[in-house]
Amino acid sequence: SLPSETMALQVLCWLTLTSLLVTCSSAAKLLDDFGGIEADDSLSAVKANADAMLHALQSAHNANDVVADRTVWIPQGKKYYMMPVRISGLSSVTVRVDGELLASDIIDEWAKIVPGEDPFLSMFNLSTSEHILFTGHGRIDGQGHKWWVKTILREIPDARPHLIYIEKTHNVTVENLRFSNSPMYHIKLQDVDQVVIRGIDIKVDIGVQQILLTTHGHWDHANKRPTFPLNTDGIDPNGKNIH
Repeated sequence: SLPSETMALQVLCWLTLTSLLVTCSSAAKLLDDFGGIEADDSLSAVKANADAMLHALQSAHNANDVVADRTVWIPQGKKYYMMPVRISGLSSVTVRVDGELLASDIIDEWAKIVPGEDPFLSMFNLSTSEHILFTGHGRIDGQGHKWWVKTILREIPDARPHLIYIEKTHNVTVENLRFSNSPMYHIKLQDVDQVVIRGIDIKVDIGVQQILLTTHGHWDHANKRPTFPLNTDGIDPNGKNIH
């Protein structure tokens, strides 16, 4: 058996580590602290969650230099539906998703961009920022099915929202997350520098897409391919030093 002094030291180390982990977790910015509403896809909730995300990101940006203080965290088991968020000028901010973030599919209320740009804002719109990390073991889902239907029926322009749109930003890492069913691209990079993407998983329900396209006469059965591709790309990069 271990000497009592050794056992006491191990217990002390464990308690210290546990205390550090709790402190880090509690220091992170949670959507609930900014008016977020969990597991509710109503219009009022998705707008509240977009506003909560915006204020959480701003709070993280303005925090001290402790990493946990500069983190927006979606804990495991938490699920939030949200409208798009547009923000610029962030520095050294982490978005950690261990739960789920889902794009609202209330298309008629989805925020528009100024004339001359793409018709719809993306779920995350980030520009002129630096040292940004998207990480975690959770999922970001675009709930793209309604968008695909409206695109096939030509009820909306074929320029749907992306899940993450990053522009004129440098030193970005996207890692370990799961992405699914974006209305359009899952990650779009425009005029970026020093970007690392690693360990992510991107899935699209192509079975549903095929059914939708077949129903509306846009499937080439002979060649087993769509005649009206929905372009739900995984990553669409534009910039330099992208790995």
